[in-house]
Amino acid sequence: MQSSVRSAFINIFLLFAIPAILLKFTLFDLLTFDLTKGERDALQFSKDNLSHIFALREAVSVLSEAKSAILYSLEPDADVLKKRHIQKYHALKDNKWGEVALSGEKAQIAGKEFRKTIGGMVMTCVDCYQPRHALRVFHGGHVYDYKLCYSCFRLDVEKDGEFFLILGGNMDGATPDILNRILKDAGVPLAYIYTDEYKQWIEERDLQIEREKERWISEAPSSLKPILERNLSDNGDYKEEQLSSFYQALERQYPDSGDMIRELLEWHGSGEHLFLTETYEVTGDNAGFEMPRYQELVPEMLRHFNDEVFLKAVLEEKLNEPQIRGLVRWYLDDSWSDEDQAKSLPRSLKNELIQSSAKFFDGLSYKLQKADELFGHH
Repeated sequence: MQSSVRSAFINIFLLFAIPAILLKFTLFDLLTFDLTKGERDALQFSKDNLSHIFALREAVSVLSEAKSAILYSLEPDADVLKKRHIQKYHALKDNKWGEVALSGEKAQIAGKEFRKTIGGMVMTCVDCYQPRHALRVFHGGHVYDYKLCYSCFRLDVEKDGEFFLILGGNMDGATPDILNRILKDAGVPLAYIYTDEYKQWIEERDLQIEREKERWISEAPSSLKPILERNLSDNGDYKEEQLSSFYQALERQYPDSGDMIRELLEWHGSGEHLFLTETYEVTGDNAGFEMPRYQELVPEMLRHFNDEVFLKAVLEEKLNEPQIRGLVRWYLDDSWSDEDQAKSLPRSLKNELIQSSAKFFDGLSYKLQKADELFGHH
């Protein structure tokens, strides 16, 4: 009896489950059969969301059938460039360089270029979304605005001035070259990162970054230099075995933990000013990461010591200027900071730290504010 009931239950389940599964995938396939692989990939995470599927189809259809459009050249870095007192950027209105009206084949070409960026996982972060191209398409009595960032390949879509959809994610084969050519041919200036001025800045910046790495390695403790080159992690991701090899080498040179800590602080404070590296705007603004990631090695090694050993090392001898700078960096590290320990330091040492902060973090208001909170008279 139980066997027949179980068999009947299985048959009923299969009777409904198999068509349901087939229908689900068939419906998705039917709704997306004419989309590109990238556009189908963009829908893999929302197969059950019909409204999203229809919205994407609408956005894609508008781009494919574009007969009348306006292509814009945008400048997301305008505010940063104004701070650098580059005069021509003060003339920008609404962070826009200009526009060109497109019709016929050119409108189709622009629509196709925007469509190329659709696919896969969409980047939704705010900081890396810096649209430098926009396309306004008039279709079916509606106005569609597409804003595209080639840095993260995110494409935001508005319909009649209201949010409609976020697309993008396809980094394969999508470049701004064709859109830039259309703009240049129409005499519309391009965003800063497409200019010769920017390319020159990048070349100079790359040279500065390389020199900073050479300087930093040259000022490392002598016991670490032989193993730095083969164990240096450019992204700051040091494995446990790497840290162990660094620590053992330094311990042979400085058996006393106090001497070791002070040597690490001196290395951390080498260089008279904080070297700013990767920035979100990549235009020279003081934003983004505060130091090259490979320099995370020093804080990683300093975390090896407990509070008692660390405080003893910084208090038992008068610290020199580089060691003071290293201690400033240690306490003002954004990723890790023992604020209670910093506030417990003697007033005389706090005074040295706040004076060093003003020189080392010149221009970085958020760092100076934190220094005041930790070391100031409160």
